[in-house]
Amino acid sequence: RLPKISNTASYSPMQQGYSIREVGEMGIRAHAMGLYIPYAAGGFDSPAAVSDMKVTNNADGTAANISFTLPEKTFGGDNLSSINGMVVFRDGTRIAYDNNVKPGQKIAFTDNDIDPKKIYRYEALTFNAAGDGPKQTTYAYIGPDRPAAVPDADIEIGADFLSAKLSWEAPSTGYHQGAFDPSQTKYDIVRLPDEYPLATDYAGTEITDNNFRRLLSYSYKITAKNENGSTDAYSISFVAGPPITAMPYTETFDDLAEVRNSWTSVDRNKDSYTWEFGSSFGHSVFGDYEVTADYYLSPYMMSETTLPADDWLISPPFKFESGKQYTVTLQARCYIHDEIFNIYTGSSSDPESMTKLGTYTLKPGGIDPLTGSAAFSDLTIDLPDSNGKPMCIGIQLSSPIPDDYSEFVQINNVIVAEKDTQGISDVTVDAAGDAEYFNLQGVRVANPANGVYLRRSAGKVEKVYVK
Repeated sequence: RLPKISNTASYSPMQQGYSIREVGEMGIRAHAMGLYIPYAAGGFDSPAAVSDMKVTNNADGTAANISFTLPEKTFGGDNLSSINGMVVFRDGTRIAYDNNVKPGQKIAFTDNDIDPKKIYRYEALTFNAAGDGPKQTTYAYIGPDRPAAVPDADIEIGADFLSAKLSWEAPSTGYHQGAFDPSQTKYDIVRLPDEYPLATDYAGTEITDNNFRRLLSYSYKITAKNENGSTDAYSISFVAGPPITAMPYTETFDDLAEVRNSWTSVDRNKDSYTWEFGSSFGHSVFGDYEVTADYYLSPYMMSETTLPADDWLISPPFKFESGKQYTVTLQARCYIHDEIFNIYTGSSSDPESMTKLGTYTLKPGGIDPLTGSAAFSDLTIDLPDSNGKPMCIGIQLSSPIPDDYSEFVQINNVIVAEKDTQGISDVTVDAAGDAEYFNLQGVRVANPANGVYLRRSAGKVEKVYVK
């Protein structure tokens, strides 16, 4: 039972008669629940609570307009024959009283005796011969208000990845729902993480940024402000800057800062499960410490919100030489179940704008004799001619949820390289080991699929294309 305290106080474990006791820890996906039991001091025959209670600012925020409707039923649900009076409190102080009211009557008045720029607690109740009905409580900020946060921001990346157009919706309400004039809002826009000031005291809701000199993951802080204060909002992150031209390009996922500053991870189905970087969970599954991009599910993680995989890794932009052919190779492995990869390309890092090149089914592999742990498979696909225009590569995992709810996928290398059209065909590795094949990072490949490799034979190393 809670102690009796004044209307202006808050509950605290330091108050006499009130205490908190820790009884245990909640589970990872547990939800706290509570039970509210309506209460009226006058019992079931007292009036019910007032309805439609609203407290709003007047035009300039110097007063509060209060309105509500008196009940037509008792607290117990019977028809209410009469009401002896109604009372309104502001932060525990009575500000209105009327003993000449009737059931269903609409009440409206203005509270002028306030200090602006505060949140007030308003309570209204009615009473009859049986006693007081329940209090109806409403909190309201009264006073001139700063802008609410910008509700939505959109970023359109230029075709060369060297510009971005930022647009946003102007806030239409105050941060506290107080008195607010949208026409007085100005904006400060700062690009992150380099703290580049794009605009100050800006009056519009659209601006173009042409100053990208480094390939990086950027975002914008949009500060909406007026004479009463300011509120920050942040855009989504995006990759922009000079496209990569040096080939071959390799992403090993071992430099987390580099990954987060150049690759885009998209949880397209928004179920909160997507690619992770820097995880050590792979050791418990595959028995090694390969540094990879990981996607995994387990029965302990499942909930009603978990959906079949639709999770993307999108590369930084590449600018290929016209007329040359290029390939992208994924070195990946999976656990128990087949996994489905779709490979896309597009002129931006938005999955919606990409075109699918092909689909691969990744199957659980055997043991790599060189490492003694689960082997990686190479998935290679030819890239279309981009005609000298920048191109991003999209890797979509689109596997269904397995029946046993266990899923683990790892990508430890993504290799983009020029296709060697003069390479050798139908290559196999014989049992005597006369020739060995290595990927471009020097990792031995037991069964090379289509792609570019280093071939070592009789002490000679040469670059070949296997097809």
